[in-house]
Amino acid sequence: MPAPRVYSTEAIILRHQDLGEADRIITVFTPRFGKLRVVAKGVKRPRSRLAGHLDSLCEVNLLLARGRNLDIVTQAQVADQFLALRRSLSRIAQGLYAAELVNCFMADNMAHPAVYHLLQATLAHLATPSPNSLVLRRFEMRLLEETGYRPQLQQCLACGDDIAGDAAYFSASGGGVLCRGCRATEAVARPLSSAALQLLRSLQARQGARIAASRESADEVEGVLRQYLLHLNERELHAATFIDVLRREAASVG
Repeated sequence: MPAPRVYSTEAIILRHQDLGEADRIITVFTPRFGKLRVVAKGVKRPRSRLAGHLDSLCEVNLLLARGRNLDIVTQAQVADQFLALRRSLSRIAQGLYAAELVNCFMADNMAHPAVYHLLQATLAHLATPSPNSLVLRRFEMRLLEETGYRPQLQQCLACGDDIAGDAAYFSASGGGVLCRGCRATEAVARPLSSAALQLLRSLQARQGARIAASRESADEVEGVLRQYLLHLNERELHAATFIDVLRREAASVG
């Protein structure tokens, strides 16, 4: 039986790019159909019915018509704009970072409802009055788990011995920790403090909402996960660079 010509779906807008003078290609992530690239015709025209309903980091309800190459947006209605997120440039940058990670990790047309709901929950949390400072670290660890890149944080990658946490090294290429004795097997493995290792393990156990972390250990964990994600993606994320720029500007003002 042929697929219906028109279909509807929930979606989160990941990114968009201009197509000609009036159209845009919109990359959306859906719970049932996975990541899709669709065309919004005439969306850049001032009187377009779609204008304002296809902004990045919005959750929307879409009506799509199947096209020869890309499907076409025929109707769009915002379900959640995550408005509080948009009042802070820092939170916008964090939301864009989460969306860019999903865009990088998700293949086209492969449904992954758990990742959809993870992104939805992360954007909703960023729109709360006081989001947890570890919200992106929790997101990264869950995304790694859901996509099959869960880091090994309990046993040494090389010898298999349990690591108590007093001396460990993180291998981005191996996707986990090495003990002191096996550290020589990878010259670029980075030292990992016991506090950072414990924080990584707590995040992996989904205890992020209940744990407190020092600024030093949180920064260290961010660096470890950034290095691991860079290895997996083979490029730095644009939104990560944006976050770094905002931090430098805030530090210079402070």
